Amino acid sequence: MNIKTQLHKDYKYKRDRNTDSLIQTFYTDYNSPGYSIYSFGASYKLWKYGRIELGLAAGKTTRIRNQEIFETRNREELYGVEKGETRKISYGLHALFNMPARKIKKNIYWENTSKFYCDRKDLGFINRYEFEITNAFHFIFLDHLRFSWRLQAQYDRAISSQVYLANQYSIGFYLSNNVK
Repeated sequence: MNIKTQLHKDYKYKRDRNTDSLIQTFYTDYNSPGYSIYSFGASYKLWKYGRIELGLAAGKTTRIRNQEIFETRNREELYGVEKGETRKISYGLHALFNMPARKIKKNIYWENTSKFYCDRKDLGFINRYEFEITNAFHFIFLDHLRFSWRLQAQYDRAISSQVYLANQYSIGFYLSNNVK
């Protein structure tokens, strides 16, 4: 089972050209959208810690708990859910790859989480497969400092017609700088 949701309300802002002020638009809320994927299949342990799971029978539920976002965004459909409905259920295939932090060179570690889902009606169209791939590289230096770089690529055509890319950089001080 895989669950993903927004925990707090999110607002988008745009500038009003007439008054030069910002207009706040209610954009998302807790479980609006929310996703749950249930799957039945097989898993296989790779290398020492990695794992791949293939859900041959999977169900995906997309929820919109707060119907107000349809009004504020002036849309009849969001995330594949029609206005007035609270959820959409689809069936298909699900795959998950998880590799916890693994040493690839001295003081350099890599980790990966990749998720794929495809509705059964779209199996023949690779451009309709949904995915979320996150790679992280951790660089340890001076015993207690760590620089981490995360790169995420996400595609879900119910959200956008383009791949969404995000980078996150962080530097931290750790008393115990073990990446495991």
